[in-house]
Amino acid sequence: AKSDEKWIRSMALGVLTYECISSGVLDFDYAPVLTDVSYKGSTRKIWLNTSQEAQTAIDELRIHGMVRVVRMYTVDYKPMTAYQVSLQGLKMMKNVPKALFDELKAV
Repeated sequence: AKSDEKWIRSMALGVLTYECISSGVLDFDYAPVLTDVSYKGSTRKIWLNTSQEAQTAIDELRIHGMVRVVRMYTVDYKPMTAYQVSLQGLKMMKNVPKALFDELKAV
């Protein structure tokens, strides 16, 4: 059966977060972190600009039931995380001002 559920991998969410920070939409700091990246069955280490503040915000959303989390493994057995907005989070998003969504669309 086909599922309409959408999940975002932690790496992709990190890239979106960095883009929002660098464009001024989010007011978080970031710093380079040595990270494992899996691609086509092999892993290598690269430096990525990562925001610990953004990760803490996502963890808070998870604690309050706004975001769901699943842990998975890559084909080369490296752990990874994916996120999904929960039903409660979708209800909360209806109260977010349209102007904020417009800012995000510009990124």
